[in-house]
Amino acid sequence: MTPLVAADIAEVIGFVASRPSHVNLDQIIIRPRDQASATRRANHPGPR
Repeated sequence: MTPLVAADIAEVIGFVASRPSHVNLDQIIIRPRDQASATRRANHPGPR
């Protein structure tokens, strides 16, 4: 599982800040792709 790191969030902030003034981003939800929870497991195939 690959966790989110500060650089991931900084990249999104840079993207948002670089949009033209007529672009309105109301909401951005950032989640890791391999997020695990108590009820869901992430199964990944092993190396081939």
